[in-house]
Amino acid sequence: MSCFSGGLAEHLNSPGIKELWKDRRREEGRNFIVLTSQNEHLISTPVVKDGEIINPFTRAVAKAFAWEGDGFDLRGDKAAMTAREDGKLTAGELIDYILYATETLCSEVQQRRNNAKPQLTGSFNRSDVLFQQKKYSH
Repeated sequence: MSCFSGGLAEHLNSPGIKELWKDRRREEGRNFIVLTSQNEHLISTPVVKDGEIINPFTRAVAKAFAWEGDGFDLRGDKAAMTAREDGKLTAGELIDYILYATETLCSEVQQRRNNAKPQLTGSFNRSDVLFQQKKYSH
């Protein structure tokens, strides 16, 4: 995460550079996922949540890896827990949760409004399981 992290996504999508990785998932069987906290024009600003100053992107990533992303599915602009929680975190669930949670986190202080515009690029299969809990009991 950095202030103008969206510049990375913009660079990776530039002609020539994108050619280096665009078919990585299909050709190598490996996912390439790049999520940034902001677009290339804005700095990443902290907000106040639960009385603490935090970065919305950092919070979203931490919560996604703490299994809040399990079963999360983002369709258009609507978020839903349409997939059943199964103790498996797929690439699609991780991406959807981070993008949605980053952009929609409300600050408790008006002077620190959330201006996050997270960016995504890469070559990945949304259904690939990235992490699986050892014991899942739901």
